[in-house]
This record gives sequence, C-alpha cells and structure tokens, in this order.
Amino acid sequence: MKTKKYVFAYLIVWAVLLAYFWIGIREDDALFFSMLMITVLPIMTALMSYNVGKRDTTLIRLATVVFSGVMFMLLPYLTFDLLNSLTFHHVNYPEPLVALMGAVVSTIFIAAGMLRNRKLNSNKINKNKK
Repeated sequence: MKTKKYVFAYLIVWAVLLAYFWIGIREDDALFFSMLMITVLPIMTALMSYNVGKRDTTLIRLATVVFSGVMFMLLPYLTFDLLNSLTFHHVNYPEPLVALMGAVVSTIFIAAGMLRNRKLNSNKINKNKK
C-alpha cells in the first residue's frame, strides 16, 4: 500500500512540473525549470524505485523500471521539445536515451531497496535463531 503512495506522489510531482512549464513559466524561467526538472525528477524516481524494491514483486519492479524510463522521456518531450516543435514548425521526436537514463536510475534504486530488504530479513532470521 505504501508503494502506491510513492507512485501517486511521483505522478503528482510530474504533473505539477508539466503544468508549471505550460502555465506558470515566463521567458526567463526556462533555466530554473530545467534545473528543477533535472533535480526533482531523479529524486522522485529514486524514492519511488527504492520503495518498490523493498516491498514489491519482480513484475512490479520491472514495470517500475519501464514506467520510470517512459516518464523520464515524456517530461522533456512534452515541455521543451513540444514548445520547440510548435515554435519552429518541425517535429521533434522523443529521445530514447533519456528513457534509458530514467530506467537506469530506477534500476539502481530498486536494487538498493532489494538489498536493504534482504539485509533486514537476514537480521530478523539471525535474531530468531539466537
């Protein structure tokens, strides 16, 4: 149940970043937004992935890696790339490398959550043996 809260929080932050770009940003805020995007999104991905790694099954972990990669790719595509496409009348396509970066961040923190869970379980087993 706690994992759903992290996924929901991730989606809220992602949506707020997207809305802020299209509604609240001014011309001189583009640098601030890009710095916000490249700091907040990886942190939220790390928190969500860590908690998925601690608690959930392999299938949900795999889905989280794919989800993180897609969401990592979509935010820049739906903000800067779409604005550039609309401004200059040409099509920019999503960059798969950005999705790979999101998937790598997610994989690292899922592994960290799994290791943490394994360590806690082994400590509980050792305490029960004594």
